[in-house]
Amino acid sequence: MSTIPTNHSKNQHPIATVGALIFRGKKILLVKTHKWKNTWGIPGGKIKYGEEASKALKREIKEETGLQIKNIKFVLVQDCIHSQEFYKPSMHFLLLNYTATTTKTKIILNDEAEKYVWIEIKKASKLKLNKPTRYLIKKLTYDQLSEAISP
Repeated sequence: MSTIPTNHSKNQHPIATVGALIFRGKKILLVKTHKWKNTWGIPGGKIKYGEEASKALKREIKEETGLQIKNIKFVLVQDCIHSQEFYKPSMHFLLLNYTATTTKTKIILNDEAEKYVWIEIKKASKLKLNKPTRYLIKKLTYDQLSEAISP
C-alpha cells in the first residue's frame, strides 16, 4: 500500500499521459531521460486539456524525437503512482501506451532525453528500463508485435 505524500491535495487528479513503443522494422526506439532517473523508456508526455490522445501522442513524439509516426495502436493503460524512478515521486500518472511505426532513422532529441537507441525488442530487456516500459514490453501480445513490425 502506498502512502499519500503530505503535500497531497484532495483536489489533485492523475495526470494523463501518452507514450509509444515506436517500431522501425524489427527494432524499437528507446530514450534515456533524467526525468526517469537515467533509465530507458518510451518517448511521450502529457495530454493538454482539450487535446485528443492520438494528437497528443503525435505531438509529443515529434517534440521529443523529431519523428512522424503512423500505424498508431492502443495497447494498454497503466497507473504510475508515486514512482521512485520518476524525478518527482509524488506524482500520479495515467499512462496511455501505444505502438506506432516510423520509416525515419534520424532522431532529433529535445532537452528531455540524453540518448536514444534502436534495439531489437528481445534485447531491450537487458537494458535498465523503467518499470512502465518493462511492463509494456512484457504485455505486448504476439499479434500486437506482428502488427507493429509489419503494419
